[in-house]
Amino acid sequence: MYQRYYPPIFDGLISLLQYCKRSTLDNPEIVSADKRLIELDSIVTEVKESEEWEAVQVNILEIGMEIGIEQGIEQGENRLGLLNKKLLEENRLDDLKQGLEDVEYRKKLYREYQI
Repeated sequence: MYQRYYPPIFDGLISLLQYCKRSTLDNPEIVSADKRLIELDSIVTEVKESEEWEAVQVNILEIGMEIGIEQGIEQGENRLGLLNKKLLEENRLDDLKQGLEDVEYRKKLYREYQI
């Protein structure tokens, strides 16, 4: 494997960038762990272990789930609207009514119209 040579002056920068990949000093690609990097690691470790960080992670997860639910509802509404439109265009009012009342029948209609 080819490894590019960097002058020693870049060791700190390279080590910082490698640290950013994993947020730990336990990384064989870190060339030089100077006192600034060790101090940064101490701060990052403290933040990771804090209850506030856990709350932030939970909040991010909850927001992601809310967005996913909203997108799912929107997709479901669009799917049902498209099915209803097609059934109305073909004057299949009995199928429309049954599809609104019976989930399994609605799934059959989705397959029929490839929706």
